[in-house]
Amino acid sequence: MPKISVSGITLGTILKALGILCLAGIILWYVLFQARSFLNGPVIEMQDTYEVVQSERVVSIHGVARNIVKITLNGREINTTKEGLFTEDVVLESGYTMMTLEAFDRFGRSTQVTREYVFKPQ
Repeated sequence: MPKISVSGITLGTILKALGILCLAGIILWYVLFQARSFLNGPVIEMQDTYEVVQSERVVSIHGVARNIVKITLNGREINTTKEGLFTEDVVLESGYTMMTLEAFDRFGRSTQVTREYVFKPQ
């Protein structure tokens, strides 16, 4: 293959530089893709139907927590499965009750979900 040269830069040099840039771009994309959960921080997704006025004394909450090391319900630590699923019962006081879920990741970041309930027996 003949060498094409402009000011000492050959076609081979340009192709090598483009190859290195492409490889570096692919590696950077892969690292960011794998780190997306750590960059997003803790996440709480509730899976229950939410109605403020309740006629039952006990409300069952369900959800998924991702990217967490700990989750609390009104300050009390609760358990999750390996997939991050949790189910807890909340006993409602007469009248107004506030429920707060707070999740923490390993970097100290946190997120909260707050629900308000009013117990009104039938």
